Amino acid sequence: MTAFIYRIVNKYQWTLPVLSGILTLIALFLTLMPAGDLGHNKLFQYDKLGHMLIFGSWTFALGLMRINNKQRSIALYPIFLAGCAFGLSIEILQGILPIHRDPDYLDFIADVVGCLVAVGVLKMLVRSWKKERILY
Repeated sequence: MTAFIYRIVNKYQWTLPVLSGILTLIALFLTLMPAGDLGHNKLFQYDKLGHMLIFGSWTFALGLMRINNKQRSIALYPIFLAGCAFGLSIEILQGILPIHRDPDYLDFIADVVGCLVAVGVLKMLVRSWKKERILY
């Protein structure tokens, strides 16, 4: 199964930067949109889950892109740090910009959890690809 994933990633490797860019724009749009434009609905009951999903997806796409470019053992720690830095930057921008949004440390914690899950999945994929001798 993981060999299939690797073949798809290699075959459509051009999609990884596009996906990363789209996920970046979505994260920026959703987290930096003025508070008055958001309204209050049931979606915001799942705010922390949304943070985990968007920052986890962003970190996962960045990791796949890096793995695909390196074709050898890579350190996943910088990928995790990049995701965390992106999440922290968003929270800082929410406090600085005049968009009537307040930074929330729980949002940042949700971002970090999403990044951890993404790096965990990447680690399992890399380990499997090495075992199958796809990566060297």
